[in-house]
Amino acid sequence: MSTKLSKNIKYDKEKEKDFQNTLKQRVEAYFKNNNISKKGNFYMWFKVIFLLSSYWALWYTLAFHKFNFITSSLLIITFIITTITLAFTVAHDAVHNTISKNTKINDLIYWFSFNMLGPNAYLWRIRHNNAHHFCVNIPGSDVDIEGSEAMRFAPHIKWKPIHKFQHFFAPILYSIFILHWIFIKDFDLYQRKEFGNVSNLNHPWWRFLELVLLKLIYITYMLVIPILYSGHSIGTVIIAFFIFQFILSFFVTMSFVSSHLGNVSLFVFHDENHKLPHSFYEHQLHTSIDFHPISSIASFFFGGFNAHVAHHMFPDICSVHYPELTKIIKRTTKEFNLPYHEMPIHKLYYSHFQLLERMGRNPVAGNQHMLNPDSAKHHV
Repeated sequence: MSTKLSKNIKYDKEKEKDFQNTLKQRVEAYFKNNNISKKGNFYMWFKVIFLLSSYWALWYTLAFHKFNFITSSLLIITFIITTITLAFTVAHDAVHNTISKNTKINDLIYWFSFNMLGPNAYLWRIRHNNAHHFCVNIPGSDVDIEGSEAMRFAPHIKWKPIHKFQHFFAPILYSIFILHWIFIKDFDLYQRKEFGNVSNLNHPWWRFLELVLLKLIYITYMLVIPILYSGHSIGTVIIAFFIFQFILSFFVTMSFVSSHLGNVSLFVFHDENHKLPHSFYEHQLHTSIDFHPISSIASFFFGGFNAHVAHHMFPDICSVHYPELTKIIKRTTKEFNLPYHEMPIHKLYYSHFQLLERMGRNPVAGNQHMLNPDSAKHHV
């Protein structure tokens, strides 16, 4: 089975109206009764300043100083953790305009924080907001589940014999994902004319120039400057760079994919009119998985990723509010007998590999993860 890009996805607003209204009313009441803004608070701004400062302080320390193996290793590990936290809790919030009430401030924070990590901010905003958020786990629209020739994430993807082993080699691919994204995938994405519900994309000419220049800047500050000024050999710097990328990529990718692709995940097919069988809010319950969503520690490091249900339901609300919103979501879904998925992070990761193993068994493996399978024929 192959898929064509779906357009004009429509949710059924008439489904679960009582649940929708109750949930939205309770969320609104939370902010009104506590007299707080949906955007970032003092704590969020502390995180922004602290993480950006820490990132560049660690980079400077590693790029301009020479340390022994143990000290260098500890600094690199700290740099990796800071980078992950920065991506999940600053860049991700900024792309959804949730840090500040001023859109231009959010745009500036996002452009700076995301581009300095390597991937292109302009392209990811289009892909993430249009081809993922609105279309999560919808075959033909959510580019994040289409995988590659080597991976079968969902039941609509054509099965190949190599997929029998995908749960074994997935960690290797996940470890090089960001490098591939930075130096290959961004250029492929730039050529695409369709993302989710967005079609006929025409990028301004200067966006390609920006794309190339930002890659050169990234190579310069991550490789060239450390080679010239750290005191370490070229080989040592290059090896350290790749180790940094492999570890960073594995954990970032695992958090991305596991939040939607696990043994409790569903893939939702639309009908011939591109209409889905449920509301937008119920869709998020079927397609997103939380891990430690109320934990203040997990929330500090993962932002909107550990409370992914709340994030997908309310992407315009800052992640610092998600622990409280999750409590409301859990209570409301229980009242209306709707699904809500939560598990510890180690089980979340294991759940993802269970799904990979299942999807790789044979051409029809994983069909139990289809919601509205009768509409799958419209994707052939």
